[in-house]
Amino acid sequence: MNGIVWFDGKSIEYEYKKEKRKTLSVRINDDGTVTVKAPKWVTNGEIKRFVDERAEWIFKKSETARRHLEEKKKSYRNGDIHICLGKEYRLEIEKAACDRIKELPDGVIHIKTTDDSEDEVRKRLSRLWYKKLKEYALEQIELYMPLIKGYAIRNNISMKEMTGLTIRNVKSRWGSCSSRGHINLNVKLIAADTDIVDYVIVHEMCHLMYMNHSKDFWMAVEYVFADYKELRKLLRDNGWRYEI
Repeated sequence: MNGIVWFDGKSIEYEYKKEKRKTLSVRINDDGTVTVKAPKWVTNGEIKRFVDERAEWIFKKSETARRHLEEKKKSYRNGDIHICLGKEYRLEIEKAACDRIKELPDGVIHIKTTDDSEDEVRKRLSRLWYKKLKEYALEQIELYMPLIKGYAIRNNISMKEMTGLTIRNVKSRWGSCSSRGHINLNVKLIAADTDIVDYVIVHEMCHLMYMNHSKDFWMAVEYVFADYKELRKLLRDNGWRYEI
């Protein structure tokens, strides 16, 4: 079901859903649309009052989301610049009888393709980003593992073995670690600087010791990254820019 909220002479439509839950919530989606969730027993009038009381906040957040969406749109044409692990790469696209993508030493990604449409170039470049992020992450995991294992041994902490690494394209998380020791990383991290990527990697590796965000967990992260709070803030403030 849909409703309309007004602020400063302007209106915005929102979708509301009644479901099995205890509280009302409002969410501003990445495209600026608004979703409200409510318990089944809440009346439509109560939902409207809940939304109206938050009208100014909803409009500000919706406008910010729409602006961010527009700013992070990428194009995939010849000469366009893309960021990979903090380094700029210029696209060099050549329509050819074969399909090949190659990273050149002078900051150029040369793409030969039978279909030079932006959508096809984006798909080919995306596959390269998955590959490069996984290669980089495995190198960094090898680098940090002795440090983290040493911390666990010295502090008598039980630590699971890491069982695998997967690169995914997800909306809401930069990384995760399962109870079985499998680490997932968001492919959008490819657009971040390496210190941000390393922080996320170490964060997930520390979950091999603690499957929570307790004080002890953050102490382990801080052992590796004394400035983790600053890196965490940079990720929180700039993460919307990371797109592939």
